[in-house]
Parts: sequence; structure tokens; C-alpha cells
Amino acid sequence: MKTQSKLLALLLCLLLLYPLAAPAGLSIQTQAASSKTQTIKLNRTSYSVYSGKTFKLKVSGTKEKVKWSSSNEKVATVKKGVVTTLKAGKATIKAKVAGQTLKCALTVKSALKVSAEKVSLTKGKSKKVVVTLYAEDGDVTCKIGKPSVVSYKFGDWNGKKIGLKFTAKKAGTTNALITNSETGDRCKIRITVTEPPERVVMTAAVQLLSLDKGESQTVVLTGAPAGEIITSVAQPAIAKCDWDGKWGGKQTIVTVTGLANGKTTVTLTNAVSKDSVTLPVTVGCIHVYSTTYKTDKKPTCTAAGSEYNVCVNCGARGESRPIPALGHDFAEEFTVDVPATCSKEGVQSRHCTRCDAKTDEKPVPKTEHNFGAFTVLKEATCVSTGSKTRLCRDCGVQENVVIPETGHDFAETYTVDVPSTCVKAGSESRHCKHCSEKTDVRELPLAEHEYAKDYTIDVKPTCSKPGMQSRHCKNCDAKTDEKEVPTTAHDFSEEYTVDEEPTCAKVGWESRHCKNCDATTDKREIEKKPHEFGSQTFVDKEPTCTEPGESSRHCLHCSEGRTDIKEIPAKGHTFSDVFTVDKEPTCTEAGSKSRHCTVCGEKTDVTEIPFTGHEYIQQTTEDGATVTICKFCGEYKK
Repeated sequence: MKTQSKLLALLLCLLLLYPLAAPAGLSIQTQAASSKTQTIKLNRTSYSVYSGKTFKLKVSGTKEKVKWSSSNEKVATVKKGVVTTLKAGKATIKAKVAGQTLKCALTVKSALKVSAEKVSLTKGKSKKVVVTLYAEDGDVTCKIGKPSVVSYKFGDWNGKKIGLKFTAKKAGTTNALITNSETGDRCKIRITVTEPPERVVMTAAVQLLSLDKGESQTVVLTGAPAGEIITSVAQPAIAKCDWDGKWGGKQTIVTVTGLANGKTTVTLTNAVSKDSVTLPVTVGCIHVYSTTYKTDKKPTCTAAGSEYNVCVNCGARGESRPIPALGHDFAEEFTVDVPATCSKEGVQSRHCTRCDAKTDEKPVPKTEHNFGAFTVLKEATCVSTGSKTRLCRDCGVQENVVIPETGHDFAETYTVDVPSTCVKAGSESRHCKHCSEKTDVRELPLAEHEYAKDYTIDVKPTCSKPGMQSRHCKNCDAKTDEKEVPTTAHDFSEEYTVDEEPTCAKVGWESRHCKNCDATTDKREIEKKPHEFGSQTFVDKEPTCTEPGESSRHCLHCSEGRTDIKEIPAKGHTFSDVFTVDKEPTCTEAGSKSRHCTVCGEKTDVTEIPFTGHEYIQQTTEDGATVTICKFCGEYKK
């Protein structure tokens, strides 16, 4: 009997628990359906900002907790919607909420910019670029890849921009790296230095000519740009000069011919460059060479030179001989080769007085910082300190200085703070000349009433009640000589005044108002306003398995106006593939089962479950008798 009771109790519990499952599923589906109607948005889907800045992202349309994340935390981080940018780059800020992932495409721009990324210079020349800092804080520094090519110098800082001047030292290319120490932003400037173009002067291959009568000699002219050669002979009877009119590269040839014995000069002028060469010409000379020599090529420290003698009569060139090399002549004083800066030692050496050779190189100690003028960031006041800053023009290091408090400077004379009236005493004190602080506050005596000559209407008369008038004190609310003002008649305006604005749900009203009281007349109706429908479509009635739903656009101002009313088709039943026991079979009665709709519980494919029949067992009663009984329903077998 105990076993049978336990089985019956277990079966009863299962039957009671099963119907609860279907409504629970229905409740979840309804909740999911309603969540789909919510519009969850992120206030920004893309954003561009300078590094070092912060901004706020917000999710609207839900009160559920938002999980924030950044795709690149080296570029930007996010916490509770507050995005902090770290360096230039791209990142995606994600907000996960209510099963959705909202995204904001973030572009972080460098907070450091330069006015030019490429600079071209001629040796010895300077050029300036402007460095702009968009970050809240940070020092700007400059590093030159090849200091021997170019040097730099910072200008004064104005709180946002600073000038950076480059000076070319020798031909070559290098990079200048501009860095913000706080944000790590960098800008690179490519610098190219070229040699200045040299002016080429026209020269002749010989310095003088010695000819016999009737003899011709060619002279090569080089160096000048191509142009017409203008020839001129001082004594045309002694010699003549001809130009063939041709240039070969940067060379051309003139021919000088002796005509008669004597001396003259030939002048050759380039019509383009305006350069000219004058050659002494001797015709018919018997050469006598001097014992003194002229220098043809000067010797250097490492290379030999040469010298020659000339004819004393005509100046014709004689023999040449070498001049030995001089050797280096190093100066006693040192010359600075690379100037020292406040961030780096320089280099100095002893230079040869005749050439570029140098010896005994040694370092030059670092210099003091070359600070520019101070920029006041915050003025000091009587009670608070200020601050100012300045930058080193050479290395960009920043020096911040606190400006002490100024202290109060009270005036000797008193200032009236609150003038006295006839009902309240005023006050005066000595004021600080720079702020609102005051000292030695003292009270002023009361003033006499000062009544106006003209009457003031205290209570305006209306159409049904007289008014009041009196003479008022100019300084307080006191008054005297009160007297009555007679009542007036209604004075209705010609124009109508709207008493109640019409809406799309009800009519309005308007009337003509009395100008002096609340009386009205000629009340008339104002037509309703047309509905103003929004663009959003709302579900007014959810469709069920058997009944269609309904949607429409709603009026923005009332709850009654609807338009574009459309039917939403019925969903139809969604029957489970599994049969559910609706009625358990017994020993004598059949049961039933069917497939249920998962939404509304409607049944289909109702099928009978055959009754089980009795299953008898033998039991002994308390009086010792043996009986046959069904173990499920307890019926005795006769």
C-alpha cells in the first residue's frame, strides 16, 4: 500500500507541474517580441578627435547595463561610456546591450602638427615652420638626425603655437623629429640642403699674346654662358680679332692676327653675361725674359704650385717651374666646429690657417638654456597664485614658474556699498583696488522720505471697482495723500484673444476681452487643428495565432489620431512536434493526448490512449484473510 501511495503522489506532482511549462514559454516569447519594438541607439556612430582628448558616448532606448570595450586600447580606452584617446590611430568603440552590439568608428588624429613636412634650404640660409599643439599639456622637443647638415632654434611659445627655425650648415639631407613628450605624438620634417649656385666668370686660356707680323693665334674662352662675343681692338692697324660665332659646350674660340709691329690690346665681351677679358698683344717682339717669376698656381698645404717668367718687351710667357707644398699651419686658438647646445656637447679643434684641415678635436661643454619670454598662463590675484611658462629656444624644454599672490591693496577713502534708504541703513567700506574684498565696514544713517509730486496709481480702477492713488516715496514703499480713482466702463478690444488653444482632439475658443478687467464678449469657437502624424509606425494590436493585429502611425500631439492603419496577419498556430498527455488513462477509462500550440495552447491531432485494465495482486487483510485487489485503483476482484 505504501509503494502504491508513493507512485500516485509522484504522478500527481508531474501532472501539476507540466501545465506551468507552456505559459512560461509563452511569457518569454511575449517579452522577446516586445523588446524588438525598442529602438536602441548610440549617440555617435563615428567620431574624429585629437589625441589626449576625452568625450562621452551614450546609449538611449534602454535602461539595461551596457558593456563597453575598445578594439585598440593603445589608441583609445573606454570606461562607462567615457572615451579617453591616447595616440593617433583608429579604433572601434563597442557597446553591448540587450543582445545588440552598437559601434562607433573612432579616428584619433595627432595632436601635434607642423606647417610643412618638407623643407628645402640653400647652405647658409634659414627657414621657419610653425608647430601647433592641440593637446592639453606636454613639452615639444626637436631631434635632428644629422646635426652637421642643419641646426634648429625654437621661438617663443604663445600657448598653442611655437616657431621652429632651421639653419642650413652643409649640403645633404636629414630628418627633424618633433615630439610631444606627454602624448607621444610625432611629426617628421624632411630637410634638404643644397650648395648655393656658383657664378661662372668668363676666362681666357692665355693672359697675353706675342705674334709676328702676319701670324695668327687662337684664344679659347671658357666658363661664361653661351652668347655673342663682341671683339674690340685698341689699335686696329696693329692687330685684328675674329670670332667664329660657335660655342662648343661652354667654350668658344677667337682668332687674333698680327698686322703691323707694335703693341695694342684686344677686349672680348660676352653679350649675355657682360663678362669681359682684355689681352695685351705685341706684334714683332724679340723676346727677352725676366729673371723674376710670376706665380701661376699657388702652392697649398698638401699640393705643390708653379711659377713662370715673361718677356720684358711683350710680356710673352717663358719657362715654368714648381713651387713646393707649404705644409699645414695650425692656429693656436681653437675653432668651434659643432656649437654646443643646452642638450648636447659641441666639438672644437685647431684649424689650419690655409685649408680646412684640423687637429686636436675636443668637446665644447653644454650651454645654458636659451629661454624666451614668459607667457602668463594665469594671472596672480590678491588671494591666489598665478603661473607663467617659457620654452628654451634651442631644445624646447619648458620652465613653469609660480607667480606669488599680490595681497590686498585697500583704498584710503570709503566707498558706499549699500546706499541708505528711508527704511534701512546703508553701509560703506574701504575696497581693495584689485578685487572685491573690503575692510572697515561701517553703517550709514537713514535717509528722509522723498515723496513725489505726482500721484501714482496703486490699484487700477476696473469696470466694477474703483482704484486707489497716492504720492510715493522715491526711495521706499512709503506713500501719502491716498485717494480713490473712479471706476471705468468695460472697454472691449476689437481683436479676438484666444482663450483656449484648439488641438487635434478638441476645438478652441476665442473672445473679445475687456482691456481693464476679465470680462469677455462675443465668444466663438476655433476649429480643431489637423493631426500631425509621426513617421514611426506603432503596433497597436499584436497579432495572435487566430486573430490579425493592427499597426498605424500616431498623431504626435494626441492619443486618438491614427493614420495608415494596416492589418498585421494572424501568426497561425505553431504546434509542437511532441504529443502531450491531456488525460491519463485509468484501469477502466481511456485517456487522450494531442499536439499543443506553443503560443496559445490550442490542440490538434487528438488521439485516444487505451485504458490500462486492472492489474490484480494478492494481499492479506488484518484479520488474516487473503484478497485479490488492483494495485492501481484498489478495486477488489470478485
